[in-house]
Amino acid sequence: ANALRRSTGSLLNLPPVIRFQHITHLYPMHTRTLLFAAAATFTTFLSAQQVPDSLNMVPNGSFEEIEGKLRRLGGIDMAKGWGSPTMAKADLFSESISSESPASAPKNAQGFQSALSGTNYAGLVWYSYMDKQPRSYLQVKFKKMLKKGQKYCISYYVSLGDLSKFSSDQLTAYVSRIVVNKKEEASLTYEAQVPALKTKVYDDMNGWQGVCGVYEANGDEQ
Repeated sequence: ANALRRSTGSLLNLPPVIRFQHITHLYPMHTRTLLFAAAATFTTFLSAQQVPDSLNMVPNGSFEEIEGKLRRLGGIDMAKGWGSPTMAKADLFSESISSESPASAPKNAQGFQSALSGTNYAGLVWYSYMDKQPRSYLQVKFKKMLKKGQKYCISYYVSLGDLSKFSSDQLTAYVSRIVVNKKEEASLTYEAQVPALKTKVYDDMNGWQGVCGVYEANGDEQ
């Protein structure tokens, strides 16, 4: 399972809501180079959109497969395979629903943002001053168990919500062997592994920024 971990945040005059698409593309690495905002397969450099589905370990990585009718915020469970490990549900936004809905796209309750590709993307509360709002997470099960000693590239794209007041420099992922189920907790305290280097502030409200890192599997993660 792969749970995206929210951060303590960096104080800027920017929003607390982070929008995600092509979240956590996970595929084998055949290079020891740590790459940011780009993906490597064998010796070829690719954007996340170009990664063949046969190499991508994450199902429904761009949230295009929806089960049911999306009408309101907190609808991440409608994206096939995705969910949230705590009671604070992540949002799912779509350009295919009525513009009157707070979960519509590109204009919605958090501002204006078109999908990187397709019509859908997810939204998280990544940081809230004095924890006034509960933080939210995303979680998905890989297509198959990871191989011991194999290096994998984990990448995803983020965009800062227009109506927030903070941005973050620690957008990270936690990879586990079992599903994370912490419905009674408001915040998760797992030590996230990817990316290991956390120096970039993700503060772009107008476009999508790539987050990328390398993870070496223990062999029992799924």
